[in-house]
Amino acid sequence: MVMKYLSTLSVIAPAFLSMAGMCGSVANAQESAVILVHKHYKETSSTYGVAEYDSNKNITVLLDVYNAGDAAAYDLQVEDLSFSEGIFNLVEGPTKTSWPELKPGANVRHSFVVSAGTPGTHATAAAAATYRDTEDAEDTEVVLSTVPIPVTVLSTTERAMSAFAKLLAYASLGMLPTFEAWARFLVTTGGLAATIFAVTGAVKLKERHDSNRRERLLKELTKGKGK
Repeated sequence: MVMKYLSTLSVIAPAFLSMAGMCGSVANAQESAVILVHKHYKETSSTYGVAEYDSNKNITVLLDVYNAGDAAAYDLQVEDLSFSEGIFNLVEGPTKTSWPELKPGANVRHSFVVSAGTPGTHATAAAAATYRDTEDAEDTEVVLSTVPIPVTVLSTTERAMSAFAKLLAYASLGMLPTFEAWARFLVTTGGLAATIFAVTGAVKLKERHDSNRRERLLKELTKGKGK
């Protein structure tokens, strides 16, 4: 009986030990840093999902970093290489920074300033963050930030056109928010107006023709009675 009990225990014990090890591993895996990075702009004039800026105006780029995990992140670094030279010019602050540690539930912010140069619509990429889960970890974790809306750099003429487009959008109660919408509306209404004008002209021409015909017939009848 004792031998049978020991035999059964020898089979069950390793299974329990294995399960305990797995639970411990899961618990350890759950205790980790979760880094989230939100990239956005401070001065944003957003029109129809696009951030508009005048040429040479400064743009403050904000990188908000959060640790949503239950363990600290170590050697945290954030870098943004998405602002190409020539299109944007670095005005103030580095595009890369670091923190030795970010505790669970904590958040930090990094900012730098660029100026809008080349007119046009420019999509910027995500910033990248790297960190280590433990102080002595050899591997680093990499996460990407959110991607903000595209940046549109406006020339003086384009700024005036943009202001006029907003006026048109306001005048149309938001039903025609863009130049393209107004162009389609004008083409459609222009075609409709041309059709109405052509039909109206044809009707008036027929009425004039019928009127002249009646007058001629009336004159001929009058002459016939006179004879």
